[in-house]
Amino acid sequence: MRRIIDEYVQNADLPEELVMEVRASAEESGKLVERQQMDMTIAALPHSLKQRVARRLFLSAFQTSEIFAACSESFLVELGASCKIVLVSKDTQLAYIGENSAELTILNSGRVGVFNAGGTRLAETSTEGEIIGELPFVFSLKHAVSIVALEASRLTTLDRNSFQAACKMYPDDEMALRRGSMKVIQAAQALAGAVEADDRENKDKSALARAKSTASLGGSVA
Repeated sequence: MRRIIDEYVQNADLPEELVMEVRASAEESGKLVERQQMDMTIAALPHSLKQRVARRLFLSAFQTSEIFAACSESFLVELGASCKIVLVSKDTQLAYIGENSAELTILNSGRVGVFNAGGTRLAETSTEGEIIGELPFVFSLKHAVSIVALEASRLTTLDRNSFQAACKMYPDDEMALRRGSMKVIQAAQALAGAVEADDRENKDKSALARAKSTASLGGSVA
């Protein structure tokens, strides 16, 4: 590849700034070609071998997830057989607000942040094996938040087509997965409601305290 680029820039008699751009672009293209070749090589492996790899590398992450906990091991191994391990650099955007959820992501190492539309960081995680963005992925929803790698990270990804193919093979597990997802959503809603109720109660108590304090001083409450 390098020899071809050297010959190209020499024959074209390009100025130095263009030579640098060509070399940089060629390097990125070379990485893409290598990735495509690697994907093709892995895709050509026997499915039974990929299942054995999945059992060793990916099964535990699915089994420890609340929404996947009720699914059969066979289904989870089938999902794992289609997973890919990717390395991303700092500030790589993993999901954009408003885009359809196309991949399920598992954090193997590194750190990932969740941001709202205003760019405020809502949460971050560096927990090994944590599944990110599973609910919009399971229900084919659009992302309500952005997800960004806060540092160089190693991820496991599962694409939607592979997920849907596994669900067709294991329809009972698809239903179990959806039930598990609904339980997580309901628990989150209940927690949010409890927090909101506590906030209202605290505000009411604070308002009452202010009223009593103001009244004791002979003032008025706004």
